[in-house]
Amino acid sequence: MKLWEIKAQALRLMFADSDIQFNKEEFENGSLMSNANTREKLVLMNASIKRAIDLYYKFNEAHTRFSEEPTLRSITPEGQSTVYYNEIILGDYSNINYPLRVDVKVYQSGVLVGLKNNVGFVYDELSQRKISFIDEDYTALYANDYTLVFRVWYKQNRGNLPETPNDLTYDLDAISIPSEVQTMIPYFIKAELYEEDEPTLAQQARSNYIQYVSSIRRQFSGIQTKVKRANVFNK
Repeated sequence: MKLWEIKAQALRLMFADSDIQFNKEEFENGSLMSNANTREKLVLMNASIKRAIDLYYKFNEAHTRFSEEPTLRSITPEGQSTVYYNEIILGDYSNINYPLRVDVKVYQSGVLVGLKNNVGFVYDELSQRKISFIDEDYTALYANDYTLVFRVWYKQNRGNLPETPNDLTYDLDAISIPSEVQTMIPYFIKAELYEEDEPTLAQQARSNYIQYVSSIRRQFSGIQTKVKRANVFNK
């Protein structure tokens, strides 16, 4: 959801009997910010949304994701053949946290001929986000014309709103907040900003949000510990 949509829904919850539409046009033309009643709420909403997201993470882990790195790190010295290092450099993933696991897939002529899960590695976060392999020399496979793909599993960083997001363009999908949680955030906003006006209704709204984020089923993890070793790794 766009940020304005979340704020609009929160305003609808707080001003249910208002003639204001709380639509995109009213955010664009500034009429909501010029209205003393709605302006008072709007200026506090970003901070409230940040706290709602923090509370979501209190009950739920960051999502597990993976990236696929297609090759070992290599250089080609002038006039020499390519030299491979037994390591990979992770791509520029802004939301990556410390890697959890690395799987190795081996292809020959486009056909998967080997798979090894959960290989040993060392992660150097400070030096180019480099993963070095400690249990297997994968450079030897390149000499036999194999193609390697390294699947790196990791937890996402816990994202939150930037300092000055644009209400009309910023989307909470950018920080991987589940859509169902996004639709519940207006209740948390109401709980915080309506507390002095209607404390009973505010408490009900807070309970709605907390009950939801605390009852979300935990994400299924594809992380395994079983290792499948193919003959190709014995070459």
